Amino acid sequence: MDAPKSKRRRFNWILSDYVRSGLKFYYEWSARLRGKRFYCAALAGESDYNITVNCDQTVSCSCQDYDGSGHIGDLNKNTFKEVFFSPTARRFREDLAKGKLPIKTCTRCGDLRKVSKSTVKTGEQIYAGPTPRLPYRGMLLENTVRCNIDCIGCDRESAARIRTNLQMDLNTISKMGDLVNELGLQKLFYLNLGEPFLSPNIGKELPLLREKNPNCRIIISTNGIILNTDAKREAAMFASHLFSRSRASMRKC
Repeated sequence: MDAPKSKRRRFNWILSDYVRSGLKFYYEWSARLRGKRFYCAALAGESDYNITVNCDQTVSCSCQDYDGSGHIGDLNKNTFKEVFFSPTARRFREDLAKGKLPIKTCTRCGDLRKVSKSTVKTGEQIYAGPTPRLPYRGMLLENTVRCNIDCIGCDRESAARIRTNLQMDLNTISKMGDLVNELGLQKLFYLNLGEPFLSPNIGKELPLLREKNPNCRIIISTNGIILNTDAKREAAMFASHLFSRSRASMRKC
């Protein structure tokens, strides 16, 4: 990466961090003054998006978890159910129900919801909003954190530094296919912080996922630049939806 671009990215994310800190303070005090509390649709199991299985099998509550602050568990150590109801996920839900944002990324998340303080449920577990359940609508699966594009608006390099693996192997992809089937997911977003078609196994990954989940909508976002072989184009046919990001839009990121 060239030095000027590296400096621009660093400035971008330092500024972003200050903005999120300010928004966190504002959201929390605004909710407190208005008698409101929060809940997360993703952590309630009601979201199409955001719950993310990263390429090293850590699980994040947000698609923008560049620094790992949103990690709720690790599928190398626990089942998905254990991760989704882990002590960390429980703490996040309880913080939200108390009117606190557990991580700064919450301020940029479309799954953040407000509810009246009077609706907060107490007991063995404190939470607001619907009773947490396993995801059934959708989630993200990151097959790789590698990318052939260096967008200023993406702090993928920070995420790559904390991944213990940069690429899912086929055995893991197969397990993820089984997980999608077990959860009965309606949608699988095959994307996150890397370029899906940069995986050397993409020609086997997508047919495998489709075989295990014939009725699931598999959605892929790609920059399209390396969708340049018959094998990759054939693999893309196993997706339900394929979105291509233009170079112009990536420059604006």
